[in-house]
Amino acid sequence: MTTPSQVDSDTAVDALLDPRHFTRYRIILRQAYPQTVVTHSTVTLSLFLVNEVGLYRHDDHHVNLMCRVFRGDATLEQYPLNGVSGFYHSGKGGVQLCLKGTGQVYVWIGGQEINDKMDIVPLVIGPIALVPSVPDSEPPVLDNNMYRSVSVRDRHVMVQEFWDAGIPGKVWDSALDIANYIARQCENDDAWLNEGDHVIDLSAGTGLLGLVVAAGAPHAHVTLTEVPEALNTLRHNAALNPDLSVSIQALEWANPQHMNALQRSNLVLASDLFYENDYIPALMATLHHLGPPIWIGYKQRGLTAAEQDAMWQQLYSNYTVTSTPLPHTTLYRLT
Repeated sequence: MTTPSQVDSDTAVDALLDPRHFTRYRIILRQAYPQTVVTHSTVTLSLFLVNEVGLYRHDDHHVNLMCRVFRGDATLEQYPLNGVSGFYHSGKGGVQLCLKGTGQVYVWIGGQEINDKMDIVPLVIGPIALVPSVPDSEPPVLDNNMYRSVSVRDRHVMVQEFWDAGIPGKVWDSALDIANYIARQCENDDAWLNEGDHVIDLSAGTGLLGLVVAAGAPHAHVTLTEVPEALNTLRHNAALNPDLSVSIQALEWANPQHMNALQRSNLVLASDLFYENDYIPALMATLHHLGPPIWIGYKQRGLTAAEQDAMWQQLYSNYTVTSTPLPHTTLYRLT
């Protein structure tokens, strides 16, 4: 006999394997890289090509890699790894780099599918220290730092991902789309936020959305929120962008003490938060307390059709909802 829990589990698996979830991939590290590299020597980067939940469809295609120095005083030359500079009908691939220069560098690794059927999210790694030489007896120290970057107003906002930290540790698809949407908004309309407007990035994860707002609209006040155990990630990523001004506060959904400690907002950003039905009542209570206006980035994942219908019924009953389709998600505006 099939139980309700089995049905829910099968539905969740089917949702994750939906072909729509395999139109955007991100490059991640398969193996760590050396922290220190002798200039003019070759470094091998072993990489994975996966979607936001770490999956790869084996019928996907040929992706060429393009690498450049992201930060630092150096140049690089790129060479194939095992005859391929990228990924060939596999989620495993890589590239070899010859770095030339001095000091610390970050390397940007982007990809392009030869038929342009996939969106590839670039990876940034580093810092790598370029030195004249290292003692032969000294074992290499390895690192696995992975970053994502969004360009806004001629600068690059960079956040580090921690895939082993669970949900708050990575940049999800909706956050990527909305971050790029906000970047364009900031470049096209200086007045979309007023002087002193308070923007709350709710359950900010890596903090990407709030940091992009801070970069594009420095006249606004931005607060990044997360559960207490995830605040160190926000502090770390804020420190990676020291010229940006943000506040960081603890916020557990529906926690009266946490909610009351926040100033009233002029905009709440809520991206990739509707994924577990048991948490929706607390999330709804938090949204009601903080907003509107609220921007929700939503992409169907773990909710069943019935759970999703109930979620939308509640939102449409309490707010005026408009939507804007983005490449891999939908932006919903609640007023």
